[in-house]
Amino acid sequence: MLQQKNIVEKPERLSNYAGIISEQTSHLQAQVQRLLEIAYTDRSSLPLEKENFEVNTLIREAINDLQPLVEQKNAVIKTSFSIPEILVKADRSYLRLCFINLIENAIKYASAPVIQVSTGLKGTDLVVSVADNGIGIAQEHQKKIFDRFYRITEGELHTSKGFGLGLNFVKKVIDTHNGKIELESEPGKGSTFTIIIPCT
Repeated sequence: MLQQKNIVEKPERLSNYAGIISEQTSHLQAQVQRLLEIAYTDRSSLPLEKENFEVNTLIREAINDLQPLVEQKNAVIKTSFSIPEILVKADRSYLRLCFINLIENAIKYASAPVIQVSTGLKGTDLVVSVADNGIGIAQEHQKKIFDRFYRITEGELHTSKGFGLGLNFVKKVIDTHNGKIELESEPGKGSTFTIIIPCT
């Protein structure tokens, strides 16, 4: 986005992108060591650094981090927060990466992305869902999609590069929080990923 010739004529966007770069540089520096530990081990759980925070704010931050990709793909991201503020005690950095991963996937795998991010409570559990209008995932792939290094290479999916670690990481984070992640999808009709974790 910064390489666009007319970006200097849009100081507000330029400032926003610079802020994203600065914030993400600091964030990534803090996370590299943690992620490397995960990548080079087969441990089933992660060392969590739990803190109290508000989930809807974290989701807004994740969406803002993806703003350059949103603009590049002309994506529409809608939010539906049934409760204005939801406080949880969890690993903020890991959950932020989970939300970024799910929203980014939703943007990448649709030609004209329209994404709905919803939050709510089910008893004492946090429920977050990311629904898209993408190409969907066939039934035979759905059980394997969270496996380490698993990638679907059929149809349009091969056009997006990756290592097959994103969804595996998301599931590992959610499992370590004693939660679960569910997938509903049908080819040609999009996908909905739903995260459920305890609030405390």
